[in-house]
Amino acid sequence: MRLGAFVLTVVTALYATVAAAQDTGLRRLTDRDDLLGWEAVGRLELNGQGFCTGTLIAPDLVLTAAHCVYDQRHNLRPADQITFRAGLRDGVAIAERQALQIAADPEFRSGGRLDLENIRMMSH
Repeated sequence: MRLGAFVLTVVTALYATVAAAQDTGLRRLTDRDDLLGWEAVGRLELNGQGFCTGTLIAPDLVLTAAHCVYDQRHNLRPADQITFRAGLRDGVAIAERQALQIAADPEFRSGGRLDLENIRMMSH
């Protein structure tokens, strides 16, 4: 019975979240014209192990969060494990490119505690 109550609670919370999102005035991007001006925002595919958001800051340079370029063992991922998908909508990207090189702040501690020093490193 507890499982049923838990499922009902989760479904109710999900319904409330969806209903609240519909009242925000946000609209779904329905066609390519809706992406105009947002083409530089995309998704970093991490070798089937997840994804992160990235943004083109030059024609050949993507900026993302430092933790995105580290694997589960806290090692820098090989570049060939990361693909940037620009302007991604409904599984279709405007452009895709495999990473050629990765750079991360050497002071960032992947897997480190979220203390003030590591958060400072994540944001500079």
